[in-house]
Amino acid sequence: MEDIICPFCVDKDVSLVCEVENKKTGKKRPLYKCENLGGFFWGDTKERVQELADMCRTRFLYPEKCIEDVLIYFPPHEYRDSTLDDVKELDIMCASCKLKDFIIR
Repeated sequence: MEDIICPFCVDKDVSLVCEVENKKTGKKRPLYKCENLGGFFWGDTKERVQELADMCRTRFLYPEKCIEDVLIYFPPHEYRDSTLDDVKELDIMCASCKLKDFIIR
């Protein structure tokens, strides 16, 4: 098995967040978090991933099950108006959620 390293800081302290389904292809992509930077990336392409809430169906379909802080500070459709620090904070909250239901559209 290949060792996964962060493509941005070249650190090995990364953890698998989950496998995210691509709705069009049905394939799953590994989503990783760099513990050093706190950022996220795709394990297969090493591309940076931001705005996890935009990929989460829970926030839009079942808001009552979403993390309360996410809904208070980042209501649906207002996410893109947030600052980069806010987006990073939201991504960390969404990645740690037990109900995360990420999907690639």
